[in-house]
Amino acid sequence: MDELVSIIMPSYNTAKYIEESIKSVLAQTYTNWELCLADGSGREHSLQPVVGEYIAKDKRIKYCLLDSNEGIAGNTNEALKMADGDFVVLTDHDDLLSPEALYQCAKAVQKEPQTDVIYSDEDKVDMSGKK
Repeated sequence: MDELVSIIMPSYNTAKYIEESIKSVLAQTYTNWELCLADGSGREHSLQPVVGEYIAKDKRIKYCLLDSNEGIAGNTNEALKMADGDFVVLTDHDDLLSPEALYQCAKAVQKEPQTDVIYSDEDKVDMSGKK
């Protein structure tokens, strides 16, 4: 599978977690992705200082500072507007993807090309990153 995967990430006041989330995207073994991050934090709490460093290093990261917080659904919809991918992955600002998450999805689509939707369950981690 060579299709572009758009990773949709709404955010709101998440400076504490966003960097780890971005790092987990950057660590993907499947590399044909784009990260679409819609930030509802407002100008005073913008994630731009953190996200800007990653954007400068990796052009696959798209960022939009929203005029106001639209909640998880609205911020997700704003992130979706940036997406150019053939497939969409929905994540939250405090989610961590395992390094092979996108690869496993691509593998499933390659095996079953008619696939429209893939569901992946989650593991919970505590504040120190332990399961």
